[in-house]
Amino acid sequence: MDWNRFNTYGISSEKAFETLCCSLFEKYCRRIFKDNVVYFTRVNGDGGDGGIEAYTMLKSGEIIALQTKWFRNTFGDAQITQMQRSLDTAVKIRSSITQYIVCIPRDLSSRKVVKGNKTTLKTQEQRWNEFIINNKSSYSNIEIILWNDQRITEELTNIDFQGLVHFWFENVVIDESEMKDSFQKAVLSK
Repeated sequence: MDWNRFNTYGISSEKAFETLCCSLFEKYCRRIFKDNVVYFTRVNGDGGDGGIEAYTMLKSGEIIALQTKWFRNTFGDAQITQMQRSLDTAVKIRSSITQYIVCIPRDLSSRKVVKGNKTTLKTQEQRWNEFIINNKSSYSNIEIILWNDQRITEELTNIDFQGLVHFWFENVVIDESEMKDSFQKAVLSK
């Protein structure tokens, strides 16, 4: 996604990104878990969000949780510390979490050759992988999932999300039913 074209409608980039991701997350949960979804909610973050922005409770009692982090310019040790605090808080408050999705608006850098024909020592990808490994023993029952720029883009390419693309990136609001009608007409005309 071209995050430079992200229309925040006068609110902070962090809050707008959170809103976008929560919309994607709810539709994702309803698509993947279907009739197993008992409850979905966004968490009111005033005074702290409890380590998550939204969650879905399944019939089994399991919780699928979402945390968003507006890490556009950097992804270093400070960001890992923020994610760790959020995860620890989330699990303390909601011990039934089985999936913890972290949304960030960037793809992580990987190893590459740099000046002097050397390879990078500590990449963003390595930091993420260490975060996962470091949490395996403490939270062995939780799958930690990264929704990076690529994954967010994949979710937004779903036909059901085209209104979100227009709203957040093209400054145009399209009625979902109008879009479905137009799509059906196009399919039938072939």
